[in-house]
Amino acid sequence: MASPTLQPPVLLTFGNIPAQMCAQAASAGSRALVLLQPIDHAGNTTLQQWQLGSDGRIYLNTPANPGSLCLTYQGEPENGEPLGIAATDPTDPTQVWQWINNQTSLKNMGASQSGTTFVIDNSGGSTSPGNKIQIWTFLNNGNQIWVAQAVPSSQFGSTSANVTAA
Repeated sequence: MASPTLQPPVLLTFGNIPAQMCAQAASAGSRALVLLQPIDHAGNTTLQQWQLGSDGRIYLNTPANPGSLCLTYQGEPENGEPLGIAATDPTDPTQVWQWINNQTSLKNMGASQSGTTFVIDNSGGSTSPGNKIQIWTFLNNGNQIWVAQAVPSSQFGSTSANVTAA
């Protein structure tokens, strides 16, 4: 299987307006949780940077080993299961995401195979640092709005461009 094409790094920001909170991996290790954190405008971490892949995966920006870790959920396909990162497995549909709802919500293709649409959800809509990010049944509410925001090259020292949802 050919390697996917990766778009320039983005922040997955919470909310339908320019947000100051985004999805951040707790570490660059497999099984690390993904939590809500303030945007690091100083660019001290790549743990907030994600790359949308041509294969529908959302990869953690790991410059030393691109495409090795991607976004998934941990547990069963049910409400409240936490987001995490895992070693990329091209056969695992729980690692595949699709933009829905006018490209404001991210549907997990593996969890949604049951007929229920599961999307990325900010638990309780809280903007507290470290808040749980999870999968939840699609409700078309503010907890489920995410924006792929280009990483500003002036702040993160990387080349970025306007990004459209894959």
